[in-house]
Amino acid sequence: MKSRIFTNSPLIARILVLFVVYSCKFAMSAYCFNESNARAVGMNFAYSAVGRGLESVGWNPACLWFSDGPIFSVQLAAVGMGFTGQGLTLQKYNDYTGNFLGEKEKEDILGRIDKADITKYLGAELRVFGIHYGPFAITNYVSTATSITIPKEIIDLILYGNRIDSTYYIDRLDGEGWVLSSHCFSLGKSFETGNNKEIGIGATLKYLRGYGYFSVDSSSGFLTTTEDFIDAEGKVALRYASGGEGYAIDVGVCTKIGKLTAGISIINLMGEILWVDKPMRVEYTYEIDSVNGENMSDEKAQVSDAYYEIDSFESEMPLLFRVGIAYSLDKILFGLDYVLSNKGSPLVSNNSKISCGIEWNVLNFLALRAGLGTNDEYRFTSSFGIGLKIGVLNLDIGIAALNPALFMESEDLFFALDLN
Repeated sequence: MKSRIFTNSPLIARILVLFVVYSCKFAMSAYCFNESNARAVGMNFAYSAVGRGLESVGWNPACLWFSDGPIFSVQLAAVGMGFTGQGLTLQKYNDYTGNFLGEKEKEDILGRIDKADITKYLGAELRVFGIHYGPFAITNYVSTATSITIPKEIIDLILYGNRIDSTYYIDRLDGEGWVLSSHCFSLGKSFETGNNKEIGIGATLKYLRGYGYFSVDSSSGFLTTTEDFIDAEGKVALRYASGGEGYAIDVGVCTKIGKLTAGISIINLMGEILWVDKPMRVEYTYEIDSVNGENMSDEKAQVSDAYYEIDSFESEMPLLFRVGIAYSLDKILFGLDYVLSNKGSPLVSNNSKISCGIEWNVLNFLALRAGLGTNDEYRFTSSFGIGLKIGVLNLDIGIAALNPALFMESEDLFFALDLN
């Protein structure tokens, strides 16, 4: 007898696949990338040697008090968020939502997953208050990021059901996520060396307060369907905690020669969070033993979960190495950045990215920005931004996308709004 536990119902398939592929909390190493800095987003994150004052925090604190920067500045509010869709653009998502998923649509979805697994990422960052005066700066961030790596077999299983004489392995499920706040104290000092030259050094001490964390510790499992029965077995183990704290340090050095600025910085040095509030491990297991339509029972199909108290544990912040160059003309500013990370990220894919950006001050109150970049998978990023100066206020908006086409045709999108 041919048996199935999954259905090819168009409604269920549509809901499940869109939930998994687009809504279930997204991919790669879970952390944010200064996504609330709208000026940097507009310049495609080519910003390590560009930022001055408060805007140097998180990029290179050595640029905090250069002579061409502000003496005093206040961060009123800034928000940014980004997501990756790997294979499904917003336009495709809108096309599929609410429509029947036929054979052509299912093949299109699977065809857009170009690897064995798909990875998703969702991150958001809010800067709630910051102040800079001279060589000192105090900034505060709240950020959240979530990731999951989903085996391609799960998407196939959701779309087509469990096919006869097929085995599905789901032992590559992985993920991580957290919510935390960063309270930063920065000190930067520049020294004039003559002939329009300056050298700057700086550091930022971060106090990290964690409000929640989870990670997939392990996963294993399979599902086999034959002509006569279904066999399945598996386990997923998660680790989580509801509170923790830690510290991290940013250090940098920078030099300015006339209109050229060049610098190197290391971000999140020794960055760790110790999770101490209610650390737990939960294990979900399932077992289906030769089940078909005639012998289905609780003894044949079992699902269980178990919770264990565990010791406090640590999670690491991503360590970033940045090299930046900036060159300014009368109304045009160029930026070039190279960033290397010990963990992947949406715009820094497999650990590295090179990007360039330009800012054109069209009028005294209006600046236009754009940028291009590529990562070590040779995937291109593009960006656009606008800045408005209204009296002493600066309003910036930035959009970056992992593809030359922005908005609806992009698989990955970052947006930021900044008021200083």
